[in-house]
Amino acid sequence: WLIQLDVDEYVYDFKTLTNYLNKYWYLTLFPKYTPVVFKGKLITLFKQTEEGFLYIDNDEKFPFITNLNEYEFTRYITKVRNHFVDVNVVHQSWARTDDEIQTKIKNWGHRDDFNTQHYFEFWKNISSSTYMNYNNIHPISPEVWNKLHFLPSKSIEEFINQYSIRNEQILINLSKMKMFK
Repeated sequence: WLIQLDVDEYVYDFKTLTNYLNKYWYLTLFPKYTPVVFKGKLITLFKQTEEGFLYIDNDEKFPFITNLNEYEFTRYITKVRNHFVDVNVVHQSWARTDDEIQTKIKNWGHRDDFNTQHYFEFWKNISSSTYMNYNNIHPISPEVWNKLHFLPSKSIEEFINQYSIRNEQILINLSKMKMFK
């Protein structure tokens, strides 16, 4: 299996994911004949406050596991059916210092697609006491980040631990998917 994660993306309960992939080991024998891409669900950390993390927990899915060793772009392989297996991946994304966010939005490939300074000011002013007043906050496709949540925690590790207790990794059985019927 090829698993592609960025350094700021965290799979919690990796043992569950490993056991899941080992259950379907046979798909790695002849990937040309059994091509598959698994998508997970991003839990996007939007901002760290003194009290904890503001985060997005919606249906933002992304491919990150495959049995193929070729990609069309980034981690996408569109010629192969992608299957959502419901593994949660915490993405640090916007939960960074002011300076890191400034660097991020100035160097991001989408920097010309929105007013980065305006968005930075919006991001900077959101807090654990005002987050519930905002919906549809993605800078390019607002509805992708439709709602913010808050979880008290002092670090990313503590956030992941608390989030994982509330959201166990329960992966979808492949035998229930159309490709295996």
